[in-house]
Amino acid sequence: MALSERYGEDQGRHYRSGQNYTDAPTPEDFEDRLTSAAKNDWDTREQQRAFNLALKDEEFRSGLDSETRDFVDNYNKGKDHHKGMAGINTISDVHTLNDFGKLWHKNESGNGGKYTSANDFANATSHMDDRMRKHYDRNFLTQDDLPKPEETTLEDTQPADKEISLSPEHQQAKDRLDDYKNSIISGGLTNSIYGKESNFTKPQNFADTSKDEVSAKNDTSDINVDAFASKAKQASSNFLSDYKKKLTSNFVPEIF
Repeated sequence: MALSERYGEDQGRHYRSGQNYTDAPTPEDFEDRLTSAAKNDWDTREQQRAFNLALKDEEFRSGLDSETRDFVDNYNKGKDHHKGMAGINTISDVHTLNDFGKLWHKNESGNGGKYTSANDFANATSHMDDRMRKHYDRNFLTQDDLPKPEETTLEDTQPADKEISLSPEHQQAKDRLDDYKNSIISGGLTNSIYGKESNFTKPQNFADTSKDEVSAKNDTSDINVDAFASKAKQASSNFLSDYKKKLTSNFVPEIF
């Protein structure tokens, strides 16, 4: 397929020496239009990326078929391959990329027949992209490549108990606290905290305790409630009397 047909550019009439076609485009104008069209063509741009990688990366180039690899090696007479092909700048670049696409279509994609249809161009581009993706992915670790984390048990995560030496004062306080905890659990109060254990410990199981026994432990009949209330009333009255006296003694009348 001619480039003019692929990129949709009409060659038209152009000036030839001795012929009066001065109103038609020049050959250079036509080539510039083809180059500009190739720059805007997706398949051509992707093929330029693949060709550029083949020039600069020996490992990628070595994976190509021998005929395709020879074509790459002979580009620019084998000079300055490390510079690659930096873009599509001339009609020569367009011809090179189309020839590279034909070889890829034939040797790398394994497709026979002509390289003339939009489907041919797209298939070659897709195959190039897959090959480049695999080439770049080799530089990255996959999840399977990552080292397996060591399995840990619950025991491994528990901090080891450290032996701590307490001062006599701290040890005594700790012992008293332990005694208090034990007394709460047992339902009794130990001598070390409150002196002699109370005879009126709280029944631990009301289901096995008779109502009379519970009532006896909560019996307050020996308390003289009236006498207690009388003393409380007298104490309040005495406080108020003393308070009034203090107010009166500190009062200084104003004279107008």
